[in-house]
Amino acid sequence: SKELNDTAIVGKVSFGDFSALLTSDAGSIAPAEPADVLKVPHHGSKYGMTREWLRQVSPALAIISVGRKNSYGHPAPETLKLLRDEDIKILRTDLDGDIEVVPDGRGYWMR
Repeated sequence: SKELNDTAIVGKVSFGDFSALLTSDAGSIAPAEPADVLKVPHHGSKYGMTREWLRQVSPALAIISVGRKNSYGHPAPETLKLLRDEDIKILRTDLDGDIEVVPDGRGYWMR
């Protein structure tokens, strides 16, 4: 339920100049901490984040953890448009498989 999602654990990982915001299912009630990488809330649900919240986080990369052909239709077209409108690179586990972000303290790369 939405109320249960509001109790989800949120984490921020930092290493030197690199940071990642891991939102689980918390959505835009999560602290809007600036981060290089965002794990998109709630599998890309249209209720997971607002434009204002996303602009405060201001990630270069958004990762959507979502199953193929899930019954909810995630990620929502509204979420993908929001990310594209903000010129944020999008990676999705349903299309890209496992996504590994490797920070080096100054930046990051993916493998």
